[in-house]
Amino acid sequence: MDVASFLLNCTSTLPNAEEISAQLLGGGGDDDNYDDDDDDEKMGDVSDENNAEDAKPAAAPAAATEPNSADPQPYLLQSIQSSQPHPTFTNNNEHEVSCINPRGKFLLSIFKNGIILTNPKKQNEEQIPISPSNVRNVIWFRKPEDYKKVKQLNENGISGKGKNKGIPGHMVLICLEEETADDGSSDHEGITFRNKPLKQVCLQLPAYPPPSSAEDSNDDNSNAQLTEEDWWNGLSSALFSGTNNGIIRVHTTIDKPAYSKGTPGFVFQSEGEPGSTTTTEGMPYVGCYQGFNDGALFPLREG
Repeated sequence: MDVASFLLNCTSTLPNAEEISAQLLGGGGDDDNYDDDDDDEKMGDVSDENNAEDAKPAAAPAAATEPNSADPQPYLLQSIQSSQPHPTFTNNNEHEVSCINPRGKFLLSIFKNGIILTNPKKQNEEQIPISPSNVRNVIWFRKPEDYKKVKQLNENGISGKGKNKGIPGHMVLICLEEETADDGSSDHEGITFRNKPLKQVCLQLPAYPPPSSAEDSNDDNSNAQLTEEDWWNGLSSALFSGTNNGIIRVHTTIDKPAYSKGTPGFVFQSEGEPGSTTTTEGMPYVGCYQGFNDGALFPLREG
């Protein structure tokens, strides 16, 4: 006699014999089926996870870092360098200038088709090429304190240590074109420096020789100081195509260049109140400030 029959005979006299018999015959099967189904579900989940892992695309290998062939700045640099130095700057075409934007010392080279500013500490890495197509406006002016120096030189002449220092050089503000034109076209590319776009470059030219020694600087001596006229002609031809000189000059009665012909055009002269003296009287600017920073406003005919 098997176990099931034996148990049925023993429980046949109990009041709930039918329920006990049903559990003995069918209850265990339900538990077994439940466990089997649960195991099947677990195995299915594991199988699905494995299939999902297999279905994932393989990770692409990291691309090697290569120079961006679409970057136009290296080609612009080569184009300017291939145009040969400006005739006035053939003997020495690297002149140290102080830049306000970007701030620092740079070597300025002037070519027939543009200029190049080079960081002397990273000559092969940090260069700013500027061609005529990158230029919107160029403004030629002096720092406020330099106008005062020029005024004193005109009144007292150059003597003592001033003979060696010469006349303070002008500031040159080069306003650059944006990456795209106003009509949305991209006929010119923007200039960048240290991965940031440049909207303007502002630099100060080296000191000019005193008027008495300017005539002696036209020899072949590469160490001779360049005159204001040399810089004016060199930058105007390098930054503007053809014979069009687009440099906007701040004209003043105390700083009229010897090479300038005819009337200087629009001249602004700051006035002082009667009986009082001001530091800006007779100057081509008016004082202004922003917060605690003093500044100068230059009214021009162009704006």
